[in-house]
Amino acid sequence: MIDNQEVLFFRKELARLLDDYRNCEKPSLKKEISEDISLLSEVIYGDEQHPFSSYTLS
Repeated sequence: MIDNQEVLFFRKELARLLDDYRNCEKPSLKKEISEDISLLSEVIYGDEQHPFSSYTLS
């Protein structure tokens, strides 16, 4: 289980990745960022329904 400090760090990183995704123009890089967002969301939210599980990044 991750502690509260780690969750805060991961949420900041998630916000940065979302900004990177929105600003990215290369489809291949955008796909990699999307995968990172999904993985990090799973770490933060675990088995819960996390905000980006059904979120379509576009």
